[in-house]
Amino acid sequence: MDTAAGYFLGHPIMYNYDGDTQSTADEIETFNLRNHVEDADAEWGKMSIICGKSARLAYIDREGKERIKNIDPWQVAFIGDTIHEPDFSIRYYKDAEGKTGLSFITI
Repeated sequence: MDTAAGYFLGHPIMYNYDGDTQSTADEIETFNLRNHVEDADAEWGKMSIICGKSARLAYIDREGKERIKNIDPWQVAFIGDTIHEPDFSIRYYKDAEGKTGLSFITI
């Protein structure tokens, strides 16, 4: 990440829970490690700076674990009354076999 992007982002994104439950804190830490959250957040912020928007897919993997994946901003269109709180998004992409796909997501 470049210096300007780091200055723009300021402090890193924090994931926490308002409670005294150690198991929840442990689960958040495990989630962060599993998803390489620090790197994903830095890339996410950089795409916001470059493209004016960024997108992330949250999903459950085949082992039942929560996962996140940054999506290229040029693959996503946000739909809603304001850009700050979109109601829907559409993702246009090509799969591993080169076939075009389209996803419609209600936010």
